[in-house]
Amino acid sequence: MSDRPETSPPDPTHPPSGGDRLAVVLGNATLLGIGYLFLGRSALAGWAVVGTCIAGVGLALTPGQPWWIVVVLGLWWMAMVVHASFLTRPVTGSPARPVLWQRIVATSVVVLLATTGLVLRTEAQRLVDDAGRSHAAGNCTTASATLYRLHPWHSVVARTTVLDGRAELEACGVLLDALAQGEPATAAVRLQTYLDHPSAAWEGQARNGPSDCSPRGA
Repeated sequence: MSDRPETSPPDPTHPPSGGDRLAVVLGNATLLGIGYLFLGRSALAGWAVVGTCIAGVGLALTPGQPWWIVVVLGLWWMAMVVHASFLTRPVTGSPARPVLWQRIVATSVVVLLATTGLVLRTEAQRLVDDAGRSHAAGNCTTASATLYRLHPWHSVVARTTVLDGRAELEACGVLLDALAQGEPATAAVRLQTYLDHPSAAWEGQARNGPSDCSPRGA
């Protein structure tokens, strides 16, 4: 007869990880590796954050429309969600009991990230609209100052809007440069460069000099 104490086998109705499946999947869907933290896998959580930061910085700082980064970020998100689902799969068909606090934390982070993204998209659109009105009114100094308030994190959630703002900022820079020229011939050349810009909002009358402009479409 053995003197060793008997140990009960692991509960086959719970996932091997012991985490709440819904919470872990939601946590990983944030791209912040929160699901891995619920499982006690801090190393995986750290790598998840590193990968997300690299993709996010690339998306924010790369000029134009970097569709390949969007695709990579989408695949990264899918991999994390699928991996979370795999790690929390139940051993048998009997579901594990939910862990309420994990679900509350995961849901709260998802809601916070969605709200932050919506706020940033709304702010980016407001800044570009305000700058457009200033530009159309001939006040490129105010328009430029407004557009300088766009930051890389706006580009992550409102890429097209930010690109429109950057194009308008470029056009305003050309117009301000034309207005600052003391030599009429040079000013006329710079003004024509502005008029040829796709984001120009004024139809200046080059024959009368750069200061004689009227809003486009007037």
